[in-house]
Amino acid sequence: MCTFLSPADQESQWQAALASANDAELLERINREAGLRAWNSARARYLRLLQQEIRNRDWDSSLLFGESHNRFAGFHLHQKVAIVDRALVPKM
Repeated sequence: MCTFLSPADQESQWQAALASANDAELLERINREAGLRAWNSARARYLRLLQQEIRNRDWDSSLLFGESHNRFAGFHLHQKVAIVDRALVPKM
């Protein structure tokens, strides 16, 4: 028998997992999403939580976030990233 979680319960699990991830684990999660073009409502919710956790870290994450007039303008996962001196940079 399969157990399904409600969207709220799933989000709570994802949020806890992202918050407890160390920097290397979070980078792995970011890079796993890089370049994916698949889309559904569950992935949208997961990416929203991933964005929040990235912004909670003491990182320069400007590579991933478009800013326009001090307003959130986008989340860019076009390429894999690494962290160098607390800044996200393109992974070579």
